[in-house]
Amino acid sequence: ASSTGNVATDGTLVVQGQTTINDSLIVDASNENFKIQNGSSVDKFTVDTDNGNTNIIGEVTVGGATQINNTLGVSNVTTITRNTQQTLTGSYAADGAFKLTGGAGIGKNLAVGEGLRVYGGTELTGALDLNNSADISGALVTHDDVTITADNKFFKIQNGSAADKFTVDTDNGNIVSQGQLTVAGDAALQSDLVVTGNLTVNGTTTTVNSTVTTIDDPIITVGGDTA
Repeated sequence: ASSTGNVATDGTLVVQGQTTINDSLIVDASNENFKIQNGSSVDKFTVDTDNGNTNIIGEVTVGGATQINNTLGVSNVTTITRNTQQTLTGSYAADGAFKLTGGAGIGKNLAVGEGLRVYGGTELTGALDLNNSADISGALVTHDDVTITADNKFFKIQNGSAADKFTVDTDNGNIVSQGQLTVAGDAALQSDLVVTGNLTVNGTTTTVNSTVTTIDDPIITVGGDTA
């Protein structure tokens, strides 16, 4: 059978074979659904005529670009298979596989499998645990204690050629300084002091409170500056 004009039916229309529509398909009704079901009459694709809500039970494959103008809610694991690498050199440019122009709030753990670069300021409210070396090109400013907890390690200050200039041994607290030491205030030494070079004391009064004073040099000059 064929029809060249409009067809109106007040009852259910059942089509046993394939149906081809060469023009628009409009469902004009309130509180109804456009449905696609399987052979057991189970809904697999539905569109609510009141609000346009669409429920898809199967997988959706989109070959072209997709524009979503409202909230996107995903209740399961989301996988993005594009593997374009993000550039981490030079000025910031979003050229990786995932681009986000706004802020991001992440409520759970974040694992980064490769390099990470932050082009803006970074503030950490919690503890920072580094399991490898830290290379800092700029100044390091701390507003609290700095504690090194380790055995057989050193706190080191080096020059640009990686030569030690100041070291502190974590095992015994031994300090080795390769340069001049200037102390603006008093210095109290709780143990022996060994000076391998000359000792100059530029004070008004020098007091030695010792039980025994031993001087190996047989020549002592008194009043050398005024003689």
